[in-house]
Amino acid sequence: DLDGDGDDDVQYPATKSAMSQVFNTLSTIISNDDYLFVYTIDHGTLSETGQVLLCLWGEYMTTTEFNTEINKIHSDDINIIMGQCYSGGFVEPLNKVGRVITTACEADEVSWVHNSLYDEFVYHWTAAVYGEDPYGNPVNADSNNDGYVTMAEAYNYATIHDEMPEHPKFVSNKSYLGQFTTLLGMQPCNTIHIQNQNITTNSGVLGCKVQVSNTSITNGASYWILTASETTITQGFKVE
Repeated sequence: DLDGDGDDDVQYPATKSAMSQVFNTLSTIISNDDYLFVYTIDHGTLSETGQVLLCLWGEYMTTTEFNTEINKIHSDDINIIMGQCYSGGFVEPLNKVGRVITTACEADEVSWVHNSLYDEFVYHWTAAVYGEDPYGNPVNADSNNDGYVTMAEAYNYATIHDEMPEHPKFVSNKSYLGQFTTLLGMQPCNTIHIQNQNITTNSGVLGCKVQVSNTSITNGASYWILTASETTITQGFKVE
């Protein structure tokens, strides 16, 4: 009970068997419409053969073993944050449609300490999503001022403020997920209306929902629409 509120904050030991038990349970609870947040803040290391490993309690987990647990969850929105050394080595094995993956460093890099208490990247990432640093100083990572700090915004903020010789990584499989997923899942959907327009140059729109009506695309232009939820094209839409 780290915060003294009467509830245990640690419910299982950091072992492979316990992780497997937890993910087996989650697999019976989480559906395609649910959101899963996974955050690893332990150490990472390399095997004698150079294989990237996550340090657990007295044992190690490979990228394959970790991915096996994640694959038990059938969700269209899985958000994975990894702060340990060599964490970038987990990106490729975990990269699958419906996942956002953020790591503190590349596969061949250690993850540096900000001070005696915090990992450098994790320090800034956590401050970004929380809105203040551990000392109560306000932090504004909401670059588009829409009231939500998305995973892309948190990554950008942490990367900009990361002063250590490490290179954080960010992958969003379904590119819109990183733009709309927050710490608590997808932000509420707002509809972008494209109405009464004549589009003559190559362009596009990114939004949670997009509705197009009374719009023409002419002059050989291409127009892309990328949505997190749905695209609705109604009357008066024409492509020449």
